[in-house]
Amino acid sequence: MKCENCGKNYAVIHYRGIVNGRAQEAHLCVNCAAALGRGAEDPFGALAALLTEEAPQPEIPPEAAAPLLTEEERAVLRAERERNALHMQLTQALAAEDYERAAEVRDALKRLDEQRSESI
Repeated sequence: MKCENCGKNYAVIHYRGIVNGRAQEAHLCVNCAAALGRGAEDPFGALAALLTEEAPQPEIPPEAAAPLLTEEERAVLRAERERNALHMQLTQALAAEDYERAAEVRDALKRLDEQRSESI
């Protein structure tokens, strides 16, 4: 959660109080809380500031980042997703008693299975 006052830093101080009979709540970073006089009683304010500072991220050259999946693995996953989608459509068509659509989906599943067995 970002600071409500500056909108830049992370809010680490959550202030609740009653002002003029109305409950108020504020989520502030350490700097804004100190500037508004609402963070002096927080003994961990400095520690929280250190922990919430964004660490610099190392730059990774694009050629060093290896793909997570090979092209073959992607093709297998694509086929599985398509098969799962067809199974879901078949289930929905049967539940709706739309037998023509169910037959079309069944045939599409058979074609997909035939393509899969040919490629193996």
